[in-house]
Amino acid sequence: QAATEPGGQAASPTLTPRDVVLMQVQALRDSVHDSQQIIRCYQLASPSNRSVTGPLERFSQMVLQHPFTELSSSEHWQVGEALVDGRFASVVVTTCSANGQAAGFRFDLVKQTQPPYVDCWMTETVAPLTLVDFEGHAVDAQHAGGLPGE
Repeated sequence: QAATEPGGQAASPTLTPRDVVLMQVQALRDSVHDSQQIIRCYQLASPSNRSVTGPLERFSQMVLQHPFTELSSSEHWQVGEALVDGRFASVVVTTCSANGQAAGFRFDLVKQTQPPYVDCWMTETVAPLTLVDFEGHAVDAQHAGGLPGE
């Protein structure tokens, strides 16, 4: 059963961790032209995430600040496959700006156990990553071969 919230977007047990992250990143990108789209992203944040980053107005301000603006404003972006371990999952999102700057973010998700979100994957945390080459040096997308757009 889906948990419907104001704004119409529902967390659902049918969504995979990657689906949730794709929907959140797309909502952030859409929010550039329609600020109401940020609600879609917020609705897929776990209740414990919301308790730290909410209410919605505070969450909206946070995602408009560096480094999270890369998720909404980058030229190209790519959502990786989910690594799942029981009720926990991680998904890496990589972005590339128009000037070749790469950024990475790790989305950690938890399959919820409490109503109304039982068995729904929801984002617990999002953390910026340092992208490195095989020798441990920080890289930009120009040296990493660039990223395909999604």
